[in-house]
Amino acid sequence: MHQPACRVYRRKPAIRSIRKRNALVEANKGFAFMMAKKLGPARGLEKEDAVQAALLGMTRAAELFDARMPNKFVGYAAFWIRMEINRAASLKRGGAYAPKKFHECGQS
Repeated sequence: MHQPACRVYRRKPAIRSIRKRNALVEANKGFAFMMAKKLGPARGLEKEDAVQAALLGMTRAAELFDARMPNKFVGYAAFWIRMEINRAASLKRGGAYAPKKFHECGQS
């Protein structure tokens, strides 16, 4: 029986200027360090790995953040930082990382 194809929706970057994105990341770098210090050891990551993952999450959040939405950037960034730290911890443990959408499509 044929399964329907899984749709993947990609959002266009809301912040198109690289300077603006970098300024947003630089202004909130301390928050990324705090989240890395808090979540990294709990997930079994070394400090440097956790900080790198947190900064990747912060960059991803800055790329996709839309200021017209009612949520604040810090709350939005916390989600992406947590996702990147969990991803890094999963890859370090040696397990395969599968996003939630992969499981939702019934392809697990």
